Amino acid sequence: RAGGQDLIRGVSLWSHLANVGDAKSLIIHPASTTHRQLSDDELRDAAQAARAAARREQREASIQPNQRIRERIMTVARSYRALAEKFDAARHCRTS
Repeated sequence: RAGGQDLIRGVSLWSHLANVGDAKSLIIHPASTTHRQLSDDELRDAAQAARAAARREQREASIQPNQRIRERIMTVARSYRALAEKFDAARHCRTS
């Protein structure tokens, strides 16, 4: 907690605020603001949960673009197959 408070005291670019939600640049230190009432054990548990959530969001963010690319490739492949079938059918009609 003390290290986070020292960091905030040393930052002059941001304001030390407990609220988030506007367009201002800010830096917050939950352990000394919103989570001040937690014990050290509860604070550690909250930090671990936050890190786990951040890792989960990073994994999901990296998976989603790959899924979109795969879906696009499959759409193009289906369109190509349909076009090839029409071409084959038209060629078959001409040769019959």
